[in-house]
Amino acid sequence: MANILARIWRFLHLWLTIFRGRGIRFVIVGLQGAGKSTLLARWPFRELLATTPTLGFNVETGRVGTQSLKTSFIAFDIGGVLDRFRPFWIEYFRNAQGMIFVVDSADIERIDEAREEIMRLVQENVLRDKPILVLANKQDLQGALNATEISDLLGLHSIQNGICSATVKEVSATSRTRSIGIHSVRDGLRWLYREIFSPFLWDFFTTVNMHRLVYDLE
Repeated sequence: MANILARIWRFLHLWLTIFRGRGIRFVIVGLQGAGKSTLLARWPFRELLATTPTLGFNVETGRVGTQSLKTSFIAFDIGGVLDRFRPFWIEYFRNAQGMIFVVDSADIERIDEAREEIMRLVQENVLRDKPILVLANKQDLQGALNATEISDLLGLHSIQNGICSATVKEVSATSRTRSIGIHSVRDGLRWLYREIFSPFLWDFFTTVNMHRLVYDLE
């Protein structure tokens, strides 16, 4: 019963946030060199608002250009940040509805480090029940791990058992191939929106706003 009430409150809070004009917020993180900034620069529907040095680490803020659903993001590198700057980044996650975690699929030596960081993040109460979209970047490089391998090595199956939902999309910030380029990012965003709203509410929202939302994400 308590779980049902918690979900109802979550949905009500989400809708109040949207109707007040605040929209949806994502936190985009990854280890340094994962290709996060390059990936963001290629999003045709993205507007960078500011890059701000904050006590030793840079924070990017911007908007995803959807007309039917206002969406903003805040992005930063997490390597070495989680311990030293917890009071700052914890607030970013507290005010977000979902997380995008960018991984360098070709840097196999740092996969364990990425796993450690993502596991530390999901232990925070502010991330519980919030969906995680993992973008397996640099798929165009030789030796890059595929989505299944990334999911296994990051331990996403254990995350999905009672903590939150998670999925992996194969992308490449520098590739012109549609299947691993921006189209894959859009597929990931659709999944993220659907998880945030829940399948039922998302289906309702897209039915009401279909002509605008399809235009935004195509």
